[in-house]
Amino acid sequence: MVWFLLLPAGTALAQIHEYDISPRGQGSVAPGGPPNGDFETGNPTGWKKDYNWSGGQGSPPDHVWEVKVAPEYAHSGKFGCRVYNADNYWWSGAWLISNDFTDKSAGYSMWLKLAGGCTTYWSGVVIEIWDVDKEGKGIGFVRYEGNETGDAWPHPGAGGVDKFFLIKKEWGWKEYKFDFAADYKAKYGRAPGSLRRISICAYQDTDYCDVYVDDIKGYGLIYGPPYANCQHWGQTIGAVTVDTRHSCNKDSGAIAAFVGAWIGGGAAEAKQYLFIDVPTRARVDVDATITYVGGTVASGAASFAGTQKVWEVDGAYNREDIDPGFGYDDIANKIIDLALLAGGGVSSVADAVEVIGNIKNAVELGNALVQLEQAGKAKEFHIQFSFDASPRIHTIGVGFRTNASAVVTGSAFAVMAGQVSSVTVNITPLEEQPLAIFRIGQSQYEAGSQRFPMDAAPYVKNGRSYLAIRYLANTLGVRDQDITWNPKTKTAILKKGDITLYFTVGSRVMKKQVDLITPVTIQMDVAPEIRNNRVCLPARYVAEGFGYQVKWDEREKAVVVVGLLM
Repeated sequence: MVWFLLLPAGTALAQIHEYDISPRGQGSVAPGGPPNGDFETGNPTGWKKDYNWSGGQGSPPDHVWEVKVAPEYAHSGKFGCRVYNADNYWWSGAWLISNDFTDKSAGYSMWLKLAGGCTTYWSGVVIEIWDVDKEGKGIGFVRYEGNETGDAWPHPGAGGVDKFFLIKKEWGWKEYKFDFAADYKAKYGRAPGSLRRISICAYQDTDYCDVYVDDIKGYGLIYGPPYANCQHWGQTIGAVTVDTRHSCNKDSGAIAAFVGAWIGGGAAEAKQYLFIDVPTRARVDVDATITYVGGTVASGAASFAGTQKVWEVDGAYNREDIDPGFGYDDIANKIIDLALLAGGGVSSVADAVEVIGNIKNAVELGNALVQLEQAGKAKEFHIQFSFDASPRIHTIGVGFRTNASAVVTGSAFAVMAGQVSSVTVNITPLEEQPLAIFRIGQSQYEAGSQRFPMDAAPYVKNGRSYLAIRYLANTLGVRDQDITWNPKTKTAILKKGDITLYFTVGSRVMKKQVDLITPVTIQMDVAPEIRNNRVCLPARYVAEGFGYQVKWDEREKAVVVVGLLM
């Protein structure tokens, strides 16, 4: 008896769901999930339904099953989906299957509600997350299975189930998380690709299963080859006899570096780069996994050989010593074996390092390193770091470096070769800290933890909130001496850095000048006016002119300057 379904190859690629950020750089996207993951359209075109049973594909005449989107199945919003499969004296499965979609989420969460059934060893809910190729063929998958008992057929090895979870009717709606990337790597020894497929199945044999599903989302980001770019370099210091070799390949994630020193010193380095698009101020946590073969050896009292992990954030360079864990002689032949993946034979470690950058197939390289790791001839290390990010695209680089130096009486060698297997990124938005708060009718404003007086209180006119330009400009970093007034034209001029803004009383045209370029005109829906001898205007135009944003706090009746637009 085999109940699980081999998913058909699907060639139609679905669009990324609205949770996502538009792809940039090398095609990376922020955490998202499959299309229509919340089913809010009521027409889940990003999904298809299927059914299989012991008699084959297609429903038997006396069987009842249903995969349907309707309001009564929703956890949130207007619509959710029901996956229902009744007992018909045969084993069977009803399936909700996503179209193939591009995504780099490290894991997926979804809300499930067991409406009934799934009480026996022979029934349950199956979540399958697939890594597929461009033709829609499955490369690998992780299968999660749950029911009322938390122990269902088949066990791992019997049918490919990888993880069990408990799902109970009494719990009602509950959010479940599936750490797909980590589980996939544990199963296959490599990170999954960015083309995915998700399926949800209600299966049974002498039972029934009725489950609701909604709000399917991705979390975290997992990057793997191909990367956006790679770099490698070598240098010698006071060298008489020093050899440096280095290479990389962005398609396979390969990196390699070698230094051999007899008289003098040298260093070699190789890194992979990726772009991370951060939509708002956030804390970014990075965990890069590098699988490698490497070692060092030094002879002579003044000789040295060492290895380091290296990383960059927007050009800021960091490095840290690591112990490769192997002797040079122990792994020399293994590095030469790795170079065979590039085609052709090499006879030395130095030559091997130079050609490892020709390896273009990430799966072949990953599999070779996994086999070496299982044989105790390769290891992995992690590069973990965090940084506070502004809303823009950030460049991350990760890799390793080899160093060696020697004098006449000795020699030193250091080598590292391997693959940046994966880079996991978690983006946590930082809570917006207001730069300033202006309350309607109050003659003080707040900036940081302090209060400052104003001689003109904010007010509301025709549904719009007006502020005195001078006080708002001060909170945006415009100094008093950079605020000027032209009484002849009744124009207020604000200057900060290379940006100058012009506001004329009675005119709905704002002018913005950057450097000495001719000012551009921006149409406003209201004109500045004078009240209590101050030029007043809705805050948005001044704030956005300098690249900031403002929000309205209805409860506090306040204009809040919250931070930079970009």
